[in-house]
Amino acid sequence: MAPRIFCKANKLIINSIDSFANLNKWLYLRKKLNLKSMKKSLFIMFAIVATILVSCSKDAKINRRIDGEWKVISIGGEALAADEIYTFKFNKDKKETGDGTIVYTDSFGTESTPFTYTVASEKITLIVDGYSEVLSVTKYEKDKLELIDSSSEVWVLDPK
Repeated sequence: MAPRIFCKANKLIINSIDSFANLNKWLYLRKKLNLKSMKKSLFIMFAIVATILVSCSKDAKINRRIDGEWKVISIGGEALAADEIYTFKFNKDKKETGDGTIVYTDSFGTESTPFTYTVASEKITLIVDGYSEVLSVTKYEKDKLELIDSSSEVWVLDPK
């Protein structure tokens, strides 16, 4: 007698022991195939999430690192004059945005200018008095920050 399997109202009716063994093999293979496809989809999901986290984390890390006061050490490879002091104060608002002030002091006095900024694609865009300046971040460590301005001059900053 040939093994028969009937499906009636989502219940299997098995005609013989042989068909029961075939059913177990079929269920085992189906389960194994489902596990493989589930593993593939989990791997793909993990890869997508990891890519999103890694791509966003550099800018967020830059924003975390620049939060605080930074003193300009040199611009374009030249140290500032003895009576000049440039200070950037960054206050992060969100993951990749914030505001702050630029304080410039020389022999004539002190000038403070507020700004807002965003961090994207390893660049800091400062909005100062309605004008924007894009600074490329080349180095961002706890003890040093290097930025390149639109004139290709390198600004070296140390934490204050």
